[in-house]
Amino acid sequence: MLEIRCSGTSYEVGYRHGRQAEAKIKSGLAFYEAFFRLKTGMDWPATTATARKFMPLLEANWLHFVEEMQGIADGAKVPFDSILALNVRTEISMGLMTDGCTSLAWKTPDKSYMAQNWDWEPAQEANLVVLHIKRDPSITSLPSICQVTEAGIIGKIGINAAGVGVCLNAIRVRGVDFTRLPGHLALRAVLDSTTRAEALSILHEAGVAAAIHILVADKIGATSIEASVRDLVLRDTGIDGPRLAHSNHFIYPHDERVPLMVIPDESIQRVQRAVVLMDEEATKLGSGPHPLTFESILEDESNGPFGINKAGTEAEPLRTLFSIVMDLDKKQATARFDGYA
Repeated sequence: MLEIRCSGTSYEVGYRHGRQAEAKIKSGLAFYEAFFRLKTGMDWPATTATARKFMPLLEANWLHFVEEMQGIADGAKVPFDSILALNVRTEISMGLMTDGCTSLAWKTPDKSYMAQNWDWEPAQEANLVVLHIKRDPSITSLPSICQVTEAGIIGKIGINAAGVGVCLNAIRVRGVDFTRLPGHLALRAVLDSTTRAEALSILHEAGVAAAIHILVADKIGATSIEASVRDLVLRDTGIDGPRLAHSNHFIYPHDERVPLMVIPDESIQRVQRAVVLMDEEATKLGSGPHPLTFESILEDESNGPFGINKAGTEAEPLRTLFSIVMDLDKKQATARFDGYA
């Protein structure tokens, strides 16, 4: 697994990212060009034209993201618009994504964990990177970041030096609002926050451009955020219990104007199975969960091949590409890329 270590200004961080991951970025662009053509019927010029609709918002309010993406483009020797399209890929597909991620959070009086499996097209497995961003206090007060991401995408799944972590699940609901923050950039905004409360405040103010589930946690607890083009619906650990689980459908009531969604049976089965497994583990544990607790849950193959540990089939090739377990108290994360076969 390629680990990229970046520091400096936003542009310098991006340039080092692009330079070190050039081959993977170009491979990912080829994948998404074919993917968007298949799923949306758009060629790459149409795809990038759609992506550019976010530029007024980004240039007005998120210029440091634009600078970092420009650095990636220059480092990888590709057009800026192509990097922009990677970073707003969820909004380009507008509800056509079919990944099967499962995310978890667990808060006890003295421990706070989150974890997830990330399921996606096997062709993108080779284009994953671990991105370390070391912050220079003379340049910015933002926390350092460690995340697993697709090469060229500046926001994904990970943890920062302040102990704030983020996971995501795709949600298949149509609609996009170009005045709100794209999903992957919303993930990065979380990782740029020093507390969960700060992250939630940022997302409330910015909104999220298309349907996605974002799980945010710190040592105090976790918040499950179901975003649609119309609203944000939140649930915290402590309201319905100490544990949260999510997959690829809305669980909470939403604004009646939110478009209807397709709810895959396997998504319902995965989140139900995750809840059962966490409840079973809770009865066994005397001192609360630990990383191996989550490793065991993420390895589960019940309802296979579409279980929490997703194997994929010839007809539906999506499978688990990596897992991650984050200890928010210790500010540590462990990622696994070899699957659970």
